Amino acid sequence: MKNIKKHILLIVISFWVMNLCAQNEFKIIKINNNLLKFKNNFTLIFDKNGNITYGTLVEETVFKNGNNIIPLGINQMLTFYENGYLNHCALAKNTYIKVGNNLIPFRGGAVCEFYKNGNVSYGTLAFDTILNVGIYLVPLLSPKEIKTNYIQMHFIRFFENGVIESGELSNDFKAIINKKKFVFKNGTDIYFYDNSSILSGTLAENVVLKIQKKKFLIDDYVSFYENGIVEESHLSEDIKIKINNNNSLLITGSNISNSIGFHPNGCIATCIAGEDKTLSVNDTILNIKKGDFLEFDKQGQISVSENIYYFIK
Repeated sequence: MKNIKKHILLIVISFWVMNLCAQNEFKIIKINNNLLKFKNNFTLIFDKNGNITYGTLVEETVFKNGNNIIPLGINQMLTFYENGYLNHCALAKNTYIKVGNNLIPFRGGAVCEFYKNGNVSYGTLAFDTILNVGIYLVPLLSPKEIKTNYIQMHFIRFFENGVIESGELSNDFKAIINKKKFVFKNGTDIYFYDNSSILSGTLAENVVLKIQKKKFLIDDYVSFYENGIVEESHLSEDIKIKINNNNSLLITGSNISNSIGFHPNGCIATCIAGEDKTLSVNDTILNIKKGDFLEFDKQGQISVSENIYYFIK
């Protein structure tokens, strides 16, 4: 009889110890009204104020991050801001998240990062999607497979205010900028300013710019100022321009993507000389060689400063 009681007592003690150990294996933490169960090990880290910064989940759960519900998976490493908002995670499944004026499908299993205000910083689209960026409807690509190397992943990125910063086009995209049509190439990245105007992209077809009664044919890369004026592009054909007291100069596109540049007022800012030329500028003789990179002031006049004019091999 004594042996039976002793055996039962050992069983009870064993269950109690196992339960105590199990409890010590995880820790429940309240974060902005979310109760999360973390592994109680070296991955559970707090800042000097006692706020959690890192932790590994014990079970699948959801996390209310600002106005969005984020699904989180088991054994996932999470990082947090000091205000309790989620910083970095991998989504447990495909999830629609509201970012700015768009309800966007993000891919499960892919990395998603957030700003301190809860807005998405970057993520991966679950499928090809047309999204609103200011006055534009932009077709954006979802990668066909997830790469483990972040550099190889096709992220869609956002500014903190929710405006799309960049993404890869799933189709050719036509945009009217300053009453001129630009078509951006399928499969290339397009970039925006935080006010939704287009910053840069890769052209699918040539564009003719009429600047100071001169026509410039551009192709490939193009970037814009916020007012829509072309800032830089590739000159697709050689052209003669007038500079400093009606001197003419042949300029070329060479093999440089930003071979022609403009000031915000439309005057030429930079170009590449397409010929050898000797110019007299303010009583200074400039011996320009073919391939020289030239910079101009806001009035379109070439500068004699050595800082402004140098040679590209």
